[in-house]
Amino acid sequence: MIQKALGQTAISVSAIGQGLSIGSYKTRVGRYEDQVDNIRLGISLGMTLLDTAPVYGDGHSERVVGQAVADVRQEVCLATKLRPGKTRPEEVEASAAESLERTGCDVIDLLQIHWPNPDVPLADTIGAMGSLVERGVVEHIGVSNFSLAELEEAREALPTGDIQSLQVEYNLFDRGVEDDLLPYCQEAGITVMAYSPLHRGRIANGPDHLAVLETIAEAHGATPAQVALRWLVSHEGVVAIPNSTNPTRLKENARSADIALTDGEIERISSACAPKSVEMDTDRIRPAREDEEKVYRTVDQARENALGMSPSPTQLSEQIKGGEMLKPFRVTPSQEPGYYDLAEGRLRYWAWVIAFDGKRPIPVLLDESSLPEEVV
Repeated sequence: MIQKALGQTAISVSAIGQGLSIGSYKTRVGRYEDQVDNIRLGISLGMTLLDTAPVYGDGHSERVVGQAVADVRQEVCLATKLRPGKTRPEEVEASAAESLERTGCDVIDLLQIHWPNPDVPLADTIGAMGSLVERGVVEHIGVSNFSLAELEEAREALPTGDIQSLQVEYNLFDRGVEDDLLPYCQEAGITVMAYSPLHRGRIANGPDHLAVLETIAEAHGATPAQVALRWLVSHEGVVAIPNSTNPTRLKENARSADIALTDGEIERISSACAPKSVEMDTDRIRPAREDEEKVYRTVDQARENALGMSPSPTQLSEQIKGGEMLKPFRVTPSQEPGYYDLAEGRLRYWAWVIAFDGKRPIPVLLDESSLPEEVV
């Protein structure tokens, strides 16, 4: 297994790690409890970077990780997070203590802010995390889903040391990190931890991109997914944390690090699999299905924010007006011709509508294999 430095620390982490969320945050407990053997298998294959969070299975992911590493704690890098929206100093303290209790560990190797929380000054959160480092409860600090401006603010707020990692979605479908965050992190020596590296099993954006991966995979006796993972970690300072509950897939993920892609193959993938963003009128996008609950269906509902989303659509709209856009919007073709269903980014969608009063087209990423000709 390829090893890479965690940020500027002396810790080495596996280039291919294990993302330990299953499905949605509300996935039933039983599915987590069945994963102890899989996690141990991954560790035995060299995937010793383990990424979990209190919100995964409402804490059961952390408990399962603790069981899996009980006899090999020194062989793994344990990364977990704060609960989203729980970033006040006293909440930071409580979150870390609860994570230690659930995992049965004495120290957290990497504690990350799961999502930015505009309701709490970032300096307060970072200060509390820094105190945990000083006390030896936490070894290192990372952030997740931060924009470049937020990452810079986090680094400035840390009294000593530095932010060692940034976790963001990065795959052959969504390569927005390459615009600013990746080069910044490479220059600063911050590890980029790529979640959803296989785009939730879709691997690439449409049949043309997939065909490129298949050709290269055949030359190496590998699968397209393995080639996609190897392409990701060929980037300086990038590690990937794919999710899998399948032992066969775990083995394939681990073996992807052994593929010797040539510089020409890496460049071919980079150029041939470039994502295409298009602009679309907001009224062509359906933000929620009829059967979905606890979602906003109108801009007035989004402004009211009765569900207590943090950050709220209005707060996000201020960031968008200021030029920040962390992740692209994802849409899929709707059953109604000429319309699209919002697959991801509902809060950001309403924030965009609020920011520009619904009058500015929205940038989206969508599956090119199913796009109507006039959109492509």
